[in-house]
Amino acid sequence: FLSPSNIQIINFSKNSIKLDWQDNSANEQSIRLERTNLLTNIKDSVTLTPNTTSHTYSDLTYNSTYQFKLKSINGVHESRYSTPIRTSQSTTDISFMRSIQDSTEVYTVAVDTSGTLAASAGLDGKVRLWNVLNGTMSGSLSVDSTSVIKAIAISPKNDRIVVGHEDGAIRMWDLVTRTLLWSRKTSSAVYSISWDQAGNGFASGHADQLIRIWNSNSGSIVRTLIGHQSAIFCIKYSFSGTTLVSASADQSIKLWNVNTGTEIKSIPNAHSGVISNVSFLHPSDSSIISSGSDGLIKIWQVSTSKAIYTLSGHAGSTTGILSPNIRSFISVGSDKSMKIWNGDPWNLLKSIPAHNSSINSISISNNRDIYVTGSSDKTIMIWTHQSAWTKH
Repeated sequence: FLSPSNIQIINFSKNSIKLDWQDNSANEQSIRLERTNLLTNIKDSVTLTPNTTSHTYSDLTYNSTYQFKLKSINGVHESRYSTPIRTSQSTTDISFMRSIQDSTEVYTVAVDTSGTLAASAGLDGKVRLWNVLNGTMSGSLSVDSTSVIKAIAISPKNDRIVVGHEDGAIRMWDLVTRTLLWSRKTSSAVYSISWDQAGNGFASGHADQLIRIWNSNSGSIVRTLIGHQSAIFCIKYSFSGTTLVSASADQSIKLWNVNTGTEIKSIPNAHSGVISNVSFLHPSDSSIISSGSDGLIKIWQVSTSKAIYTLSGHAGSTTGILSPNIRSFISVGSDKSMKIWNGDPWNLLKSIPAHNSSINSISISNNRDIYVTGSSDKTIMIWTHQSAWTKH
């Protein structure tokens, strides 16, 4: 009594997949197809008629990994399950959508969760808002300050944007009314900002070696995280929202308990130069990815603090990095290129000559469809994302 075999993916879209297989039983009464979401460990199954050789799912969650297996059933007799296959989304390409001309060198960009509004800021100390769909400027945010901006972040609720200046100022703006909600002055330049997952608070990383956790409504500092020995260039909340990861010019990576402000662990000498980027690999808190001035990209296992992959990234500094799905990440660098990496094991899929000068920032919409890059060439580029369910 043989089980089905040779499960293949023959058709797919963002939330659907069609499976095809070989039926090996001549006397089965039904076929059971079992699906497991390996991210949530939720299982379900469907019973199919005899001799069925395909089935379509249309309710897949984009950033999950699924396992599928089959068995044949004849009354009380059941075959063994077939050899299972696993599938998850991988980025297959990034396509150019449009270029937007700014009037200043762009050091930081952000895009809202829907991928319809982008923000850029840089050398002239102003924030400009852009309609992603047609490339027109929809407004600007500025005060009587020309202090360089190197950090902006749009809240997950799309209602506010927080701006960090090199003179230490942090300003909260209402994105709907385009009005200033509050302004606070810290003692040191702001290099990185990250919202928590709920959009209630955010963290800022500074040149004075400190991380400040903020109440976004009152503009008050909730706690200060102390531990780095040099400027902090990147901070990111975990996907669970309970942990913060930070990267510094002191060449270390640190993980922090957000609720207590205590240091969970530190990875010293993580890179041989300034670490300018660090993030959790989407959508798990179990791995982090880092890059910096040494041109290397490293993937770390959080539980062991060990680098499990070291990749030669860009010819120069890797200036931005993000993870759109569980099996891909995108990097940008001072060499003007954007690179697509797929794994596991991790390999370079494609290198795209994206700008005419250093790419300083990259941002992605929550629906994972829109990328925005900003460059010293005074342009913002809008890109669209293609992905596919791949068997592994």
